[in-house]
Amino acid sequence: MRKWEGAELKYFNFSGVASRQQYWAVLVIAFVIGMIGSLPLLFFASLGTAAFIIASLAFFVILTWCVLATSVRRSRDAGISPWWALLYFIPYANVVLIIVAGVLKTKSSDSSIVADASSTAGSE
Repeated sequence: MRKWEGAELKYFNFSGVASRQQYWAVLVIAFVIGMIGSLPLLFFASLGTAAFIIASLAFFVILTWCVLATSVRRSRDAGISPWWALLYFIPYANVVLIIVAGVLKTKSSDSSIVADASSTAGSE
C-alpha cells in the first residue's frame, strides 16, 4: 500500500516518476470519470451554448492535465523522453503511446529522481 501514498495528490504534478500501476490506474480512472462526468454536461447544454462550452472546456482541461502529468512521470520512470507525452494530442499515436508507456518496465537509474518521487510522496 505504500507505493500508492501521495498518488492522489500527484495527479497535477509533472515532477517525479509514476509506476506502471499508478499510470494504468490514472488512465482507467480518467476514462471512467470522462464517461460518467460527461453526462452532467448535458445539463449545461440545456442552459445555453456558453455554459456548455465553459463546462466542457474545464472538464476537458482537468482530465487532460491529469493524464498528461502522469504520462510525463511514467515516461521518466520508463527511461524515455517526457516529450513523448505530447503524442497524446495526435490521434492514433496516442493509443500506441498508451500501450508502450504502460508496458515498459522501470528503467530509471537516476536515484535522485526516484528519491525525489518517494520523498515527495511521503511529505504530501
